[in-house]
Amino acid sequence: MTKMIKFNFNEGNYDLEKIPNLLREKLELKEGESREIERKYLIKKEITKDLLNNDDFYLSEYIIVEQSYLSIDPEIRIMKKFYPNIDKAKYYLTYKSDGKMSREELECQIFDNDYVFLKNKLTKTSSIYKEVAIFSKYDEVMGLDYEISNVNFGDIYIMEIEFASEIEAKAFKIPEIINEYIIKEVTYDDDFKMKNYWNRKY
Repeated sequence: MTKMIKFNFNEGNYDLEKIPNLLREKLELKEGESREIERKYLIKKEITKDLLNNDDFYLSEYIIVEQSYLSIDPEIRIMKKFYPNIDKAKYYLTYKSDGKMSREELECQIFDNDYVFLKNKLTKTSSIYKEVAIFSKYDEVMGLDYEISNVNFGDIYIMEIEFASEIEAKAFKIPEIINEYIIKEVTYDDDFKMKNYWNRKY
């Protein structure tokens, strides 16, 4: 579960360059200790509708995301996640190191006042909007989540799958039923990192 932290950012204590170390301190983590291990795919838009009608999969979560970047080097982002099923928004602050399939990720849930303060610090005020559907497979031994994002109202469709280890990630084979929707794997293609997409778009 993502930890919730109250920073109480203000003009006197806000320092963008210190956010990665501040997150490590608040999350009680050493550098590199928390990692995101993920494979990413460019997919056809029909996948969401078809998985909803497939008996092998179930929709575990549906979220509408607004995502912006305080910095792309280092990568520091803020997100507002709206959960329609409970009519509630949650806010997040995230740092990610450079990397491809595996990289350091520090993320916490933040309070709305900190989110508003950080949003006012954006140098680019435009955001990425994502309609995110997270599917799980009933008979999946590893219990993986297939996170499918409709980015900016159909601009591109991306599927992300997170793993517990690099060994698991490298050994992973796309289920046959999903394979027909794959256009290409983009795990190692920097053009499909959301920070670079956002930077190009805005």
